[in-house]
Amino acid sequence: MAQMTGLETVVILAIGTTMGHATRDSKFSQVLVILIAFVLILIVVQYIQMKFKPVEKYLIGTAIVFIKYGVVLTEDIKKCV
Repeated sequence: MAQMTGLETVVILAIGTTMGHATRDSKFSQVLVILIAFVLILIVVQYIQMKFKPVEKYLIGTAIVFIKYGVVLTEDIKKCV
């Protein structure tokens, strides 16, 4: 979970919810279409993130290094607080 993006988490939860409702209802074709739509949305958004760095920065953010070569970078830590 910690390495998943927000979109991946939402899609996983949506798929789980959809499958939970599928066990109650007998509309398998509708459930299949919804699952395919969720997966396609996830693939398209991740593809756009890979191709356009500003979109990736906006949706995921950038990593901040706190320790480099065994030295704690206190200035970077202060920026986050």
